[in-house]
Amino acid sequence: MLILNFKEYKSASSQTLTDQGKNKEDAMPDWKCLLKDYKEDFLRDLAGLIAIPSVKDVAQASEEAPFGPAVKEALDYMLALGERDGFRSKTIDNVAGHLEIGQGQEIFGILSHLDVVPAQDEEWQTPPFELKQKEGWLYGRGVSDDKGPCLAAYYALKMVLDAGYTLNLKVRLIYGTDEENNWEGVKAYFAKETMPDFGFVPDAIFPLIYAEKGIVSLDLTKTYSSPSNLVFKSGQAYNVVPDKAQARLSGQANLEADFQVYLKKNDLHGNYQVQGQEQILSLKGQAAHGAGPDKGINAAIYLAHFLRTLDLDPAAQDYLALLDDYFFADSFGQKLGLAYEEHELGKVTVNPAIFSFEMDRLKLASISAILKC
Repeated sequence: MLILNFKEYKSASSQTLTDQGKNKEDAMPDWKCLLKDYKEDFLRDLAGLIAIPSVKDVAQASEEAPFGPAVKEALDYMLALGERDGFRSKTIDNVAGHLEIGQGQEIFGILSHLDVVPAQDEEWQTPPFELKQKEGWLYGRGVSDDKGPCLAAYYALKMVLDAGYTLNLKVRLIYGTDEENNWEGVKAYFAKETMPDFGFVPDAIFPLIYAEKGIVSLDLTKTYSSPSNLVFKSGQAYNVVPDKAQARLSGQANLEADFQVYLKKNDLHGNYQVQGQEQILSLKGQAAHGAGPDKGINAAIYLAHFLRTLDLDPAAQDYLALLDDYFFADSFGQKLGLAYEEHELGKVTVNPAIFSFEMDRLKLASISAILKC
């Protein structure tokens, strides 16, 4: 798709894709055939990028690596590839950067991100930060979101360079490093760099998405005057349906039999154990992207639905009632009064994603996909 854009786009003055100033429309290479020569190099470079666990880590942040050392390593890796292959490179505040080829006033932007969401080894059949090939598929954290598409776009441009073509406009591969969280990378980038005149983002469903819903991220917190006999935790990222949840309870009768009945009734998997005076209930759901919460099973909401039946302290009851009354069996905001559907973008979706109830403090972090206004 990228190369077809170059072939078809014409600037005001000349053909965009040229070879020594000559129109090459009638002598275009067989790009698909050429791809075969790049396969091993592509897989090698992708393996190197996948091996970097570029999850945002503010606990290890520094001036040289504001989102943590692994995220900065991924940015450095990608820019180094471009320098190796003849691209012009630039870093912005150690949180974003670009690779560039071509000349001219207009800028064609290709925007990708190099950060990934967390990965738990026990949830993978292969090591998440090792590129593996199985039955014609590639596996590894970031293969589809967004390191694989990022590198595919890079190699498309590399093929253009290697074929000896020049571009009569600037093409920038722009790399953010905080797409999975607060978008601070691209915010810093565009505070200093020019917005492209046109472009695309290889981070979605092939072949083309022409519009996206907006999102609203909310953190709800509250402090209670007295500690609770419930500890409840689930979720790591706003844009992922949490697939694991755990509750630790004290002062309750044995819950094992009732919990097992609940799991079986709802076709769920979980675990019950006792440690000292505490009962520990763990529930396994199904992860999904936060944009499609109805495609997953929110472990936290299902565990809260069970706990709602217990006689707990008022603070815990309030928290569980919030989760159960407004989020159980409802991914489309109906119970919150947010239900709406637009003919092109579909329904509003709501993904309660990060949960913490411990001692005298609670947190609920939710991401809502809001339709265009």
